[in-house]
Amino acid sequence: MTEGVSAPQDMPGANKQQNTEAQCSALHDAQACGNAAHVPLRTYLQVQHDLERGLIAAERDCSCFVPATRADAMAALRMLKSEYLVSPFKGLYARRSSWVELDTSQQTLHIMRGINQLHPAWIFRSHSALLAWNIDIPYILQRLILIIAKRIPSNRSALSARRLLARDRVVTVSGMPVTDIGQSLWESLSDLPFEFALAIADAAIRSGSLATSTLTELLESEQEQQPLAQRPLFVASYACGAAESIGESRIRAHCISEGYAIPELQVTITDPTDPQRTYRVDFLWRLPDGRLVIGEFDGEGKYFDPKIRTTRTAQEAMLRERQRESRLTIYGIPVLRFTNDELLRPARFHNLMDAAGIPRDSKAAKTWNAKWSAMV
Repeated sequence: MTEGVSAPQDMPGANKQQNTEAQCSALHDAQACGNAAHVPLRTYLQVQHDLERGLIAAERDCSCFVPATRADAMAALRMLKSEYLVSPFKGLYARRSSWVELDTSQQTLHIMRGINQLHPAWIFRSHSALLAWNIDIPYILQRLILIIAKRIPSNRSALSARRLLARDRVVTVSGMPVTDIGQSLWESLSDLPFEFALAIADAAIRSGSLATSTLTELLESEQEQQPLAQRPLFVASYACGAAESIGESRIRAHCISEGYAIPELQVTITDPTDPQRTYRVDFLWRLPDGRLVIGEFDGEGKYFDPKIRTTRTAQEAMLRERQRESRLTIYGIPVLRFTNDELLRPARFHNLMDAAGIPRDSKAAKTWNAKWSAMV
């Protein structure tokens, strides 16, 4: 007897056809071995229906889906094979169509909530905990999830674990066990290269939950327990919440460590063609000879909103940015554009800064780097 496969009624309309195709593919696999397993077709369809409802419920909870039964797990594996699902972490699943609409931080938080269901005793720490505290974390750091666990997991390339220490302070944030914000910041700033540590310190202030003085006070309190550690407070001395993105913070960190003049951040400039309109620039250098130099960091998000994935939208954003730059150049001010390439290739960063005439003190840079290297 042949029965049709229908999508659950609460499935988003745009996904019905894709889901039906995935179910039909999985159904074909099940029917091929169904006689041997003696699995009733109606039971199989009910499992598929329950799985879809579970996936939707997980999305509402901003989490990955965790199969509750062996039947759910087998159904998820079949739908993973058909590419209807993705599995970003062992034992966790999400609908591909929904997953690709999330930015990297949202995806990481979904994974963390899923891990919390699989391993409720695990505690998130360092910059993984800071993500739960709603503090921006560089995407590259999110590839590794940092935890505290009684037993250190084996063969988990996406995890970095340590055991619980007496000084660990654990709280619950968004339903997940994490180290408190002071300890999370201290551990993160202690372990990271300066450019990433500064980006996180800036983000902590920018989040609105901390002022610069509060950040310093939190870290001073942590230092009482670890008096030999110096890097966190050193990083905090450069922190500024005016930086609006991780990329801007990293550019400023390169200026500091390489001895270049440190720019003013988020400076307002009047449109020369319309006094009622103003523009904000990411960086502004005032050179000794009186000249000005503007700096802009171009991250992908500047032109490509992950929630509006259309060519027209990107073109409009680029057109607005081009018009904005044309207005600024009427003043005769050069505009430096930084991308991730300058962050990854120091020679390109140096060439750009030197070509623009940004002052550099190589001796000060050498002294700064020696001081940073000597810190623990």
